[in-house]
Amino acid sequence: MKNNMKWLLLVVLVALVGLTVSHKIYHKKNNTELDRFALMTITKSGTFLAIDVLKKMTGYECNDHGDEDLGDVNQFSFYHMHLFPKTVKKLFKRDKKLKKILLVRDLRDACVSLTFWVQKDHVKMLSNNDKEDLCKLQTDSDKIRWILNHEHDDDGPRKWGFHLANQADLMCKVMNKKNVLVVRFENLVGSKGGGSDEAQFREVKKIAQFINAPMKNDDEQLKTLALSLFGDSKSTFRKGQIGSWESHFDEDIEALFNEKLSVYQRKLGYK
Repeated sequence: MKNNMKWLLLVVLVALVGLTVSHKIYHKKNNTELDRFALMTITKSGTFLAIDVLKKMTGYECNDHGDEDLGDVNQFSFYHMHLFPKTVKKLFKRDKKLKKILLVRDLRDACVSLTFWVQKDHVKMLSNNDKEDLCKLQTDSDKIRWILNHEHDDDGPRKWGFHLANQADLMCKVMNKKNVLVVRFENLVGSKGGGSDEAQFREVKKIAQFINAPMKNDDEQLKTLALSLFGDSKSTFRKGQIGSWESHFDEDIEALFNEKLSVYQRKLGYK
């Protein structure tokens, strides 16, 4: 048994060395060296889509830290995290040279996506009273209104809350710092999501150039990557359409949204 374990460890070690060597040869051949980077997102802003872009572009794995714990990443991984105060502070303070890709989305669409996500996949996160209240509502508009009203209590965020206002506020504070690239969901989603293929290509190329990816100057590779994105991951998003909020917002919801999130919406560059 011990001999078998030794052989297994040896095989793993050889594989890791081979991967490292091939990585160095590849980048030397292509005269490029990938910059280290992290992905930071607002909840329901198209996180899986952005991760898919980065994994296909680099061959790296995603080290997902959705909470306030920052683990270590190896040479062939990148961080992803939603914006939490302690995590953001740690990351910016700990590694100033690390490049940060910030993914943003129209917060109205994020609210709609969050509502459907909670009721479909994460009802179990709610308290019994909240679960009962949400399940009683008949229309999507009523559920969106309920989410906007109940994500925060008077004393602060609920335990199950996703803190869109807090995350948007943090995004506004860090988006103009050094070594930061702002990526918009509306550009990244392409024509199948209600955007344009031209904007999608420009956004993908912008990311590649920012992190010094091997394909940064290969337009054909970048176009192929861009066209492969939408719908590639079943967990990416519910529909991935720009402007879906227009089908769900009424005057009351719009007023409620403006009260809670419009200040961040404008700072993020949305109307």
